[in-house]
Amino acid sequence: MENRKVIRENVLFSLHYVREEDGASDECRDATVMDISERGIRFETIERLPVGTTLKLTCDHDEKPPEGHTVSDKGVVVWSIQPEPGVPLFLVGLKYV
Repeated sequence: MENRKVIRENVLFSLHYVREEDGASDECRDATVMDISERGIRFETIERLPVGTTLKLTCDHDEKPPEGHTVSDKGVVVWSIQPEPGVPLFLVGLKYV
């Protein structure tokens, strides 16, 4: 049983991110947000993101988080898993900073 202090809401919308650390490419990458809370998001992407990676975030103009929620412009990866080995899809937990 999870012991969360903040309620998460299941959602589905697009997000773009850029890795902020030195030497990282400035290439904007796509992600799909799966759930959201006031402290962060869980999203899917096609690349492994190491814990501690800082990301700059933007949403599509036509896709927005649900009413009452906002996506911060920056976050840090707190966990990242590949649910199915061999499938290039990763789930990422991101905490707003």
